[in-house]
Amino acid sequence: MAPGASDPHKAAENGGSARAVVARVAAALPAIAWTATQMRAGTRIVIDAELFAAFEAASSPHSLRALKSDLEAFDSWCRRMKRIALPATPELVADYLDARAGQGAKPASLARYKASIAKIHQLLDLKDPTQAELVKLRLRAIRRAKGTAQAQARPLRFKGPVRDVEREAPRGINVRALLEACAEDLPGLRDRALLRASRGRYARQR
Repeated sequence: MAPGASDPHKAAENGGSARAVVARVAAALPAIAWTATQMRAGTRIVIDAELFAAFEAASSPHSLRALKSDLEAFDSWCRRMKRIALPATPELVADYLDARAGQGAKPASLARYKASIAKIHQLLDLKDPTQAELVKLRLRAIRRAKGTAQAQARPLRFKGPVRDVEREAPRGINVRALLEACAEDLPGLRDRALLRASRGRYARQR
């Protein structure tokens, strides 16, 4: 091997070792903490692993998935725009919400993105940029332009009085129709019990 030339086998070993170290660190940290370490930062980020672990223990899996997804989307946008995600400035957050609104995000989704950005700053003990008046006004302007009313599922209604949920024939959407739609598995039995209990409370209140 020529003097000064690098050994490809040793380089591969070093690369493999580095990846192994990264994998061990990722496995040791709470998922949201690891996501934070991967975000584009303009300063040294200090991870309080105990705080992140407590937060994850107090949060539902769905909430954690949503937060992780929101943070990754925010970081990806910041990288494309060549801007710093952590700590974020009020101007950056306002611009991000504008950009997402331009992509069709609804006001409720924008509020969630704002909350996710706020949460990661709180967990990292960084100043929360979402509390700035600029962010609030920009979000209010988006809501005004888009309107805050969103399509909601139509409520279930009883088609006339239901005296006997077991014997009366179904009329549109009524309790018996819902009971018959319940499966025979554990979730179905649970739903049937909840429907009957709700019907009992409704009858007592009349």
